[in-house]
Amino acid sequence: RKRVYEFWKNKGFNIDLIPKGYIPYDKTQIESTYIKKDQGAFISRICPSKCPDLAIQSFKNTGIPLYIAGSHELEDYVTSLKRNDGADVVFVSPDDGVGIKLETRDNILRESKILVHCSSGGMHDYLEYSILDGLIFNCIPLCVTPEPEQFSVVEEKNFGKVVKNVEEARKALPELLDNYEVYLKRAQDFMNSFIANQDELWLRWESKLEEVCLRRIGKTSW
Repeated sequence: RKRVYEFWKNKGFNIDLIPKGYIPYDKTQIESTYIKKDQGAFISRICPSKCPDLAIQSFKNTGIPLYIAGSHELEDYVTSLKRNDGADVVFVSPDDGVGIKLETRDNILRESKILVHCSSGGMHDYLEYSILDGLIFNCIPLCVTPEPEQFSVVEEKNFGKVVKNVEEARKALPELLDNYEVYLKRAQDFMNSFIANQDELWLRWESKLEEVCLRRIGKTSW
């Protein structure tokens, strides 16, 4: 989200006025060159609210590597995760001591077939940026959440898997890898449509911006 914030801020938009969920996605095309490996990626802040423990348990001792990359601000928590991560989990060292550079993140996504997104629940009316980033780099999303309807579009369009728990995630891994090209075709169709419809998102965003600005100055119309 910080990347998207900076992108639109640099274009002169007052992003501080925009509620979460209304900032248009900043990528305009799918990565065209990539070399994929049978591995997963978990790209996020490494903290309890992002549920990296679910990602670790999903891959632990499966023989399928999982690369975990994100901020290490909570060092004690990161250390506790590493004690029980198993042989297949790789923690990517932070580039600047705390977080990772976009180049590092992109290279991990570029090589990974699966993007793991974990959640403790909570409804949204939009796809998380991390899932969209994975799709841009041709990663198939594996969402682990006790509320599957949270990411219903993934199941509806059938370009990934949404599972309720670690056990279901472990069963889904070989199926996703064995049928990667099938899922990839659906994922690319979805993203091409999503990118083509950015104009609609722009209208939503501009409408909300106008609403917020008018509320700030105490008016109902210009």
